Amino acid sequence: MALPEPAPLMTTEPITPEDAADASLRIRHVLEVLDEVREAVKRGETPSAARRQATQRVAERRGIDERTVADKCWRQLALPTIGEFDRAVEAWLSRGDPGLRRLLESRATAAHRDGDLGLIRLFFEGGRLPPATEADPSAGGAVRDDRVDWALRRASRWCSIDDLVARPVSSLLDPWRRAIQEAVLVREA
Repeated sequence: MALPEPAPLMTTEPITPEDAADASLRIRHVLEVLDEVREAVKRGETPSAARRQATQRVAERRGIDERTVADKCWRQLALPTIGEFDRAVEAWLSRGDPGLRRLLESRATAAHRDGDLGLIRLFFEGGRLPPATEADPSAGGAVRDDRVDWALRRASRWCSIDDLVARPVSSLLDPWRRAIQEAVLVREA
């Protein structure tokens, strides 16, 4: 199967974990799986067995179904089977084949393109991911979703975090509505 051409990176400047903070959950979860697979293969496991275990661990850590993580590793990457993903992982680990990276870059989401490309670059060039989101004890052990952090960063452009906590939810939605309406008008123009 021919893999897509690489998507152009937005910058050649050094990248930091903060630059990759807006990555989509699809790319983040796939890279978390790849990170665990790489470490397991170093310990002598096969890539496909390591991927199955990594998928399970990422799902447990994120509080989502294992099938959701597995789906991100092949269907959401437009691969015909999970075996194709395993073969791309094996080629990357054994020969340094860039096909897997190109595949991930080609699947960067429009809404998170810079974050996706930044996280992919950080992973493949830096070798490690920023620490995964862990369970938040103040939320009864629930995993803090990356989308919450993203939403808080965006909302803090309109008011302080203290104001966010004190305001009713309906008043927080007004700036979001305006931003969406502006985005639609720009897209239609």
